[in-house]
Amino acid sequence: MGVTRTYLGEIVDESNEAKGFSFLALCFSVGLFVGPILGGELVFPAERAPQIFGGTIFEEYPFLLPNLTYAIFAAIAWVIGCVFLEVWVGRSAMGEAAWEEISAPNRYVIPEDESQASDASNKKGCYSLEMVSMLANMTIVTYCALSGTTAAQNQLLILLVSGDPELPPPRSYEKSAGGFEFGPRDIGFLQNIGAVGLLSSQLFLYPKLTKKFGFLKVFLFGFFMAHLSYGLFPIYGHLFLVFVPGIYRFIPLGMMQFVYTAATGMMFPTAFAFINRRFRH
Repeated sequence: MGVTRTYLGEIVDESNEAKGFSFLALCFSVGLFVGPILGGELVFPAERAPQIFGGTIFEEYPFLLPNLTYAIFAAIAWVIGCVFLEVWVGRSAMGEAAWEEISAPNRYVIPEDESQASDASNKKGCYSLEMVSMLANMTIVTYCALSGTTAAQNQLLILLVSGDPELPPPRSYEKSAGGFEFGPRDIGFLQNIGAVGLLSSQLFLYPKLTKKFGFLKVFLFGFFMAHLSYGLFPIYGHLFLVFVPGIYRFIPLGMMQFVYTAATGMMFPTAFAFINRRFRH
């Protein structure tokens, strides 16, 4: 992913970076849609197709088949990268004069829309090399925090929705810890709903919102919506008990997953764009 973003950063500029980085999230949404389907359908293959997988290693290790399938996809991507991607070298590709110009320890000009969000004392939009380095570090820290938070929330989601609703809590509370008791297929379907939210965000919202409101406001809006939708999990638990068993029980969690992934689709491309700008300028 890091190499992919680096390549993408070299072929976009301020005029089309929102569209370029949203395309990366668009590809991720396609994977988020296809991956859970494969995982949900290929797990426990010996139970689904005993005549093919019964008595094989796939019966002993029921999660091997989907992971092996994903590994094959990764190998194909590796081969494509080795065969078709070209090596980009900054000095040779840009020319010696251009390289020396951007490497000179002078003052750097930040794009206009970023300079508007800077300190009032820096109205010209120019920063020293030290300031550029500090802003780059802050941007990287922000991205790391965003990635860690999202990864933790995604893993916690699996634990919450797959828990047994009658499982007693680890401490001596009066009520049950609760859970949604979703199986692999149910979780895959839930993630498919999230993929639709991410896909919709990238196709219809993100490029238009960034053009109208700017990257920073879109990032903050996505941050707010993502954490608001995730923080309402206790309410989803109560709604889950209200709805009768069946497809209706997916409504609260499906809405949460739709909004959450759509919101992350506003944060990650923006973080990529900020990092790309910091190191380009």
